[in-house]
Amino acid sequence: MIVKRSDVNTVSKQVNHPWPGPEWPQFILDHLPIGVMTVDSQFKVNYMNPMAEQLTGRSKDESQGRHCGSVLRGGLCSKDCPLRKVMNRERSLVTVETIINQSGGRVIPVSLRIAAMYDEEGNLVGAVEVFADISHVKRLEAERAQTLSMFAHDMKSPLIAVGGLVERLLEGKAGKLNDKQLHYLGIINDQIKRVQSMALDFLDTARLGKEGPELVTTPVDLNRLLADLAVEYAERARGAGLELELDLDPSLPRVQADPQRLTRVFTNLLDNAIKYSQQGRVRLKAFSPEPGQVVVQVSDQGPGLDSEDLAGLFTPFFRGSAARGVEGTGLGLAAVKAIVEAHGGAIRAENREKRGARFTVSLPAEKAEEG
Repeated sequence: MIVKRSDVNTVSKQVNHPWPGPEWPQFILDHLPIGVMTVDSQFKVNYMNPMAEQLTGRSKDESQGRHCGSVLRGGLCSKDCPLRKVMNRERSLVTVETIINQSGGRVIPVSLRIAAMYDEEGNLVGAVEVFADISHVKRLEAERAQTLSMFAHDMKSPLIAVGGLVERLLEGKAGKLNDKQLHYLGIINDQIKRVQSMALDFLDTARLGKEGPELVTTPVDLNRLLADLAVEYAERARGAGLELELDLDPSLPRVQADPQRLTRVFTNLLDNAIKYSQQGRVRLKAFSPEPGQVVVQVSDQGPGLDSEDLAGLFTPFFRGSAARGVEGTGLGLAAVKAIVEAHGGAIRAENREKRGARFTVSLPAEKAEEG
């Protein structure tokens, strides 16, 4: 079937569609399924498309000339304003997840992107904010977290029971075993511990920092905890043809932490360092760069991290390029991040200057008692 240009023009007139022309950009903005809002250099709103009006619950007429924060009423407006970062030229583009408080009181989770706008001379004239409702995404995330939590919780109890029985057999509580039986039970025990660790990763990824279990904290001597781990992992490193280097600041302050979960943070990082290093050295370092802060670093001389790895490393189920062909769930580092953040800390990953990767965990030090 051949459609003539004259026929298209006729149809366009019949349905009252504006054919591409001066009004076409406005027609597109009016029909976008995402909110678009612009502000001037003083953070005052000067444009909103219909979806922005719908998402904020405020009309463009009542929003015109008002400060952006009073229109969006976003979750980051008062403490870490992403628009301010763009306007101060700290970043040219910012992408965050936050919330919008509608005029009627409804709270909407949104994905927000902000970009600076410049005139032909390079002068900052304002910014454009694009935001989309991600309520459905958040609902799916909550359902996934709940499923993971239930699955891991149901796995944990039988694993603990079976693991306890295997330990008793290895200790000879049910009679003497021959070497082959001990060897097979040792393998079974190792695999049970591995699955237990996966179950704990599921639980911490899904529940920590949300409605999940509270941390059981106590003053922890990190030097002692890390030194004990180094004894165990030095042997593992030697078995993999590597060397473990320990560098601890003797004056390291204590941290208020859940020792079991904190141990899992560093065993996870050490396991990865040994797993992905073919040669060289794994370094475990702890120091206090400033009062009130403790930093622990795990460095290796492996293949390092590519840009995609760095972007998604702590995302649940993400597996980096170095993990191809290596067994794993993609939950270990997500669990590490959840545990560290539940302690009020932070974790970051980076490439070393020469070769390999470095993971840096920052934790608040225990507050000194006054008096």
